[in-house]
Amino acid sequence: MRSVYRLDHHGEAVSLLPGNFDVLLLVWPNLGTPFGEQVAHAMRSGQIMILEGEEKGGNTATEEFFDVLSADFERLDAETQALNEHHRTFPGLHDRWQILRKK
Repeated sequence: MRSVYRLDHHGEAVSLLPGNFDVLLLVWPNLGTPFGEQVAHAMRSGQIMILEGEEKGGNTATEEFFDVLSADFERLDAETQALNEHHRTFPGLHDRWQILRKK
C-alpha cells in the first residue's frame, strides 16, 4: 500500500479520481447527495470499489448512485460473499459490503 487518502463528501475526494488507485473504499455515501454517483462516474475502468452501506431504497446514497452501479460496474460475488460472511451490524441497520469493478 503506497498511499491512503481519507476524505469525506466535504473534501475533494472526487478530484483525486480516477488517479492511480486500484481500490476505493466508500463507506455509507450520504443519503440524498450526489457524492456517491460523482465518485462512481469519476472512477476508471478496472478500478475496484469496496462499498459498505444499505442497498437501493435504504439509507445510503441516491437512487441514481445505484443505477450507475448497475450499469457501469460488475459485482464480484465471491469476494462480496467472503467479506460479508462475518459482517455484523447494529440493530436496525441493514448494511452490507459489496465489491464491484468498474467496467
